[in-house]
Amino acid sequence: MNNPTGKVNILLIIGIIALLILVAFLAYQTFLNYKGLLEDQTKQEPIEEEGEEEEEEEEEEEEEQLVYIEPERALSEKSIIIVVAPEDLQSEEYLKIRQIFFAAGAEAETASTSEDLNLDDFDAVVFIEEETIALIGEETLSIEDSAGPEDFAMRVVEILTDI
Repeated sequence: MNNPTGKVNILLIIGIIALLILVAFLAYQTFLNYKGLLEDQTKQEPIEEEGEEEEEEEEEEEEEQLVYIEPERALSEKSIIIVVAPEDLQSEEYLKIRQIFFAAGAEAETASTSEDLNLDDFDAVVFIEEETIALIGEETLSIEDSAGPEDFAMRVVEILTDI
């Protein structure tokens, strides 16, 4: 005799297996779609909010202002003292000037106007206060006569190179 309960059980098992295969296939397809979306997002430019664009432009401007000095202009045997005001330091100006001195190979120290210094121990003295000036031997340079801190520092480097 045929057992109708056995056939039902087999059909039920085959149906469950087919359903599991279908669910697994759909889950795999969903995984592939999400993986594709994630890969596309990593290839795309990130969405910028307001203000982020301005920050990136400022960073690009700072990167463009890097100064490279040729090795033959190195000031490896020159020493420079940068004297800063104890208050109201012009940090952006100071950092740009100091970067150029280091790039030129000069030994650049920083001191405060409140310290006792023997300025004769240095080849150049740069004061960064209300008015930025440099004393190089008998010559005096003012930042007001320059196109900015970078130009000012380059002029100091050029004078020191010639000494």
